[in-house]
Amino acid sequence: MQSKLKHLLWLCAILSLMLIPFFSSLMANIIHFAQYRREHAFLTGIFISKVRVKMLEKRIIHVLYS
Repeated sequence: MQSKLKHLLWLCAILSLMLIPFFSSLMANIIHFAQYRREHAFLTGIFISKVRVKMLEKRIIHVLYS
């Protein structure tokens, strides 16, 4: 009984060591995706703010020259 438990523990340890690269690459992909989303949202925010400034400029010019 004790040897079976020992073998099972060794098997679990080996399997967990084999799965570490998989989980680390998965975590790296998740972190990379989160960083990409944050940068994309930042760039989108810059674009939207530029569009808003342009619209505001057009509105001001329209009010000034009307």
